[in-house]
Amino acid sequence: MDLNPLSTLKEKLVDAEDFGDPWDFFFDHFGEDPEFFEVGKRIESPLLKAVLTRIGQELFGDDATTTEPTLVEIEEHHFMHGSCFIQGRLTVVIFFSDIDMGLLSVLDPTQGDHYAALVRFSSYQMESDRVISFAPTMSKSVH
Repeated sequence: MDLNPLSTLKEKLVDAEDFGDPWDFFFDHFGEDPEFFEVGKRIESPLLKAVLTRIGQELFGDDATTTEPTLVEIEEHHFMHGSCFIQGRLTVVIFFSDIDMGLLSVLDPTQGDHYAALVRFSSYQMESDRVISFAPTMSKSVH
């Protein structure tokens, strides 16, 4: 499988004003290809677990529940992807560890068919701990 489009995905993620652009690119090139799900290895990521929990709280309140994410890493591309449920809603995440930036989608059928909130996020190292930070315009809605 050709993973070279991950470089383009990374650029789109960094430069996107419309978060749907990198999201659509991911699904057009990888997310719907069964072969892609055979690439990489299953991992646990305390950072992404914390990000998913925090974004769930931002979207649905401090008592929002987040299930344990199922994550896969393609180490040579510094790329992670996976899914979980936040407040019972399917959530899919992509993340580039070399630039500490990712994007996630939270489906919300209460807002209508095929409605998803897209959230781009960044982390940065402070002393020895990773800290989650959000830009003021952290999420976009897509129909």
